[in-house]
Amino acid sequence: MKALFVGRFQPFHKGHLHAVRVTVARHGSVIIAIGSSNQSRTSQNPFTAVERKKMIVAALAGEPKLRGKYSFELLPDVGNDKRWTKLVLSKTKFEVVVTGNKWVKRCLSPYAKVETPDFLRRAEYNATRIRTLILKGGKWKKLVPPKVVKVLEPILKKIVVED
Repeated sequence: MKALFVGRFQPFHKGHLHAVRVTVARHGSVIIAIGSSNQSRTSQNPFTAVERKKMIVAALAGEPKLRGKYSFELLPDVGNDKRWTKLVLSKTKFEVVVTGNKWVKRCLSPYAKVETPDFLRRAEYNATRIRTLILKGGKWKKLVPPKVVKVLEPILKKIVVED
């Protein structure tokens, strides 16, 4: 069974990695859908879709049990529920949707079973919290896989976030 795991992954953290592992264990394979793929360099979406994919690829490279069991899809924001849903359904085939986003659940629940991701310690591994720690110079590196730190550090040196 193929699962669609929808998220913004801003940044990809240990909770996301755990959710991917559990999703593959439950469903056999996963399409990692990078949401808001057309949004970047804002406080909510500081990283580009290419940078986010690079983070995820780096994190999953050290996961031999996941090799060959995941693929990617970029999902832009289109400003309309029906158009976005139609776009998702036209881009990929899946039997179950894994998402923690209420809007995604509402859009896709008529077309597939929807599950909440099995996140690891959600209060600790939370992308909003991690972005805040990054901005304030806090201790964020322990919250993302080590390979993601290596991807993020050079990006953080060069980006300017706008609101």
